[in-house]
Amino acid sequence: MAESAARRTYACAEGEITIVIENAEHWHALAVCLGRPEVAYEGAWTAAKDAPADGPLAAVIAEMFAEDTAASWGRRLAAHGVPHSLRS
Repeated sequence: MAESAARRTYACAEGEITIVIENAEHWHALAVCLGRPEVAYEGAWTAAKDAPADGPLAAVIAEMFAEDTAASWGRRLAAHGVPHSLRS
């Protein structure tokens, strides 16, 4: 599995979180969880799955994850059904 903005590890305020978004449903769930439902527009998953792991989309996601701890994000992601794993 190639790393992309939708499949990579992000640093949090404390710990790290890895997201593994594999479909449009998961992408939509991540967008809602991050408080950015507008990035789940029709066809967004197609662009997101190929977005570079070090590109602009990844930078926005990284900025958001850095605002809170991995444990806190893990609870939110789980509540939205977003596939992820935590590292403290």
